[in-house]
Amino acid sequence: MEELEQLGVLHNRAQNLNYNDRKELHDIIQKSKMYINSCFPYKPTYTGDFDRISFTPMYVTSGTDNSSYNNAWEDGKNKLINLLDTRIIEIKFIEKQKNDTAKKSSNVRILPVEDTKIIDAL
Repeated sequence: MEELEQLGVLHNRAQNLNYNDRKELHDIIQKSKMYINSCFPYKPTYTGDFDRISFTPMYVTSGTDNSSYNNAWEDGKNKLINLLDTRIIEIKFIEKQKNDTAKKSSNVRILPVEDTKIIDAL
């Protein structure tokens, strides 16, 4: 599945994301949304999860130092990585379920009935 591979690439890019690289961040998020929508067309809230991740402090006061910005960036980055990781695991889980179901249905055998007296009586 191409989407799964691409999400893996985006996951790696998110792990290597440098502080305040907004261009790379934007690209990762937009492509992630595209692939997530493709994999989960009936779960539109999944793409909104990306929009709820903040990479800046929730509030700033005079005297706020750079550590607040660094911490917010790292927190947002970790949430992005976690979100991608969770969707990748979910896709793999769904694929495994489909494969298991397909295996079970392929194990069904139809055997000829030798004594049809009981069936004929019905």
